[in-house]
Amino acid sequence: PEGTTLERTAAVSKEIAQKVETELGYKNVSVQYNPVDVARLNQLAQENPASGKFILAYGRIDDAVKNFSLLISAYAQSVLPNRGIDLYVLGDGPDVGKLKDLSAKLKMENHIRFLPKTDNPFGYVQAAMFTTLTSRYEGFPMVLVESLALGTPVVSVDCHSGPREIIQHQSNGLLVENQNQEQFTMALNSMIEAPDLYAAMKKNAQVSVAHLFIDIIAKDWKKRLG
Repeated sequence: PEGTTLERTAAVSKEIAQKVETELGYKNVSVQYNPVDVARLNQLAQENPASGKFILAYGRIDDAVKNFSLLISAYAQSVLPNRGIDLYVLGDGPDVGKLKDLSAKLKMENHIRFLPKTDNPFGYVQAAMFTTLTSRYEGFPMVLVESLALGTPVVSVDCHSGPREIIQHQSNGLLVENQNQEQFTMALNSMIEAPDLYAAMKKNAQVSVAHLFIDIIAKDWKKRLG
């Protein structure tokens, strides 16, 4: 109800916290980010290593939410296929067939690989040149955090909510206007055509999410629960 004060109400992103306060009337809503266990991710990556020159998108293949169509179309227009850099789309969902058809329509069958869902995608995440996110909306997208924790920079749309709280533009990745295919294509190209920028973002990737490491978040929860 309006005006309710819940001292220990927490949200997974700043944007969601603001929404809870504005729309539900809660007061003093704090932000508690989800943690990432970087040691465990590195262990899992070593158990399932990947190789090759590729960029990555992973998650549930639900195009109405994840907007993989934008990614595939932007990739097809980018310089990446001609540079021998493939796109791996990893996951299962209702729209795999639709996206394969789009890939064929754009004559990208030899450059886009559709890989089945796995409980351990982290070898692919670590080996990718960068990971991508094109969702229409999110909460707090852990695919970005996981990627950065493994030292892999990211290219993401600025959807509601989360990416702008994870990505430091041109420091650990690139953040572009949501659903803007032209800008996304330009961002993909920049990751290849600006090697110094890419190297800096890769160097900054892991340290940029150090505040989300599980030991830090555990201390935050301990303080919160008193």
